[in-house]
Amino acid sequence: MGQTLGRVKPKVWGIFAGVAAIATQHAPLAIAQASTALPSGGSIAQENEAAIADDPSIFCRRVDVPDGLLVHEKPNSSSVILGALRFDSELTLVEDFEAIETSEDEIWIEVAAPVPGYVLHGLPSDSNLGFCGSATGNAALEATESLCRQVNRLTAPIGLKIRTDASGRSPSPGGLDAGDRVLLLPGYTLVDDREGGRHQWVRLAYPRDGYVPIANLIYCF
Repeated sequence: MGQTLGRVKPKVWGIFAGVAAIATQHAPLAIAQASTALPSGGSIAQENEAAIADDPSIFCRRVDVPDGLLVHEKPNSSSVILGALRFDSELTLVEDFEAIETSEDEIWIEVAAPVPGYVLHGLPSDSNLGFCGSATGNAALEATESLCRQVNRLTAPIGLKIRTDASGRSPSPGGLDAGDRVLLLPGYTLVDDREGGRHQWVRLAYPRDGYVPIANLIYCF
């Protein structure tokens, strides 16, 4: 059984390898034609509905393994199989997505559509998913690296809280340790503090959707 990580450790950095920037616009998804779903139930969180409507690409991912991926009821390969996703088909992550690491060092992630459940994101050294509309080859790697930041150990020695909005008073769905690496949302802009505070905030695409103060991030090295 997997354990949800409140703080995503640096060892999951391998997830970023070969991932490219999210396209600014996407054609309507044809996921139903690209996947085979088995009957299933379950509900999907709707806490950030406005953000999804504005930029659904935040939660869009593409299957990047030739054999495709199975959707499981729980974040482990022995749980019930709910459906299957073909190579290069698109899927939608849940709004409050985060890495789920098992004792076997597997990384799982929760999916909202086309089949609610969990897919194997990969191992710490590899990834089964790419961003939708991603480039290929060196261009993809360069695009990803340009969005990579890490928590500054000098200005945030005890780590950072990720916020649901650009305010220190907004709820915190998770946190980062000093030195942890993140990906910024492609096309990001700095956002002034909603409460008039001194911080400017930036939105993350990984390890989960949310905001952190830009002053506490540095370029990855």
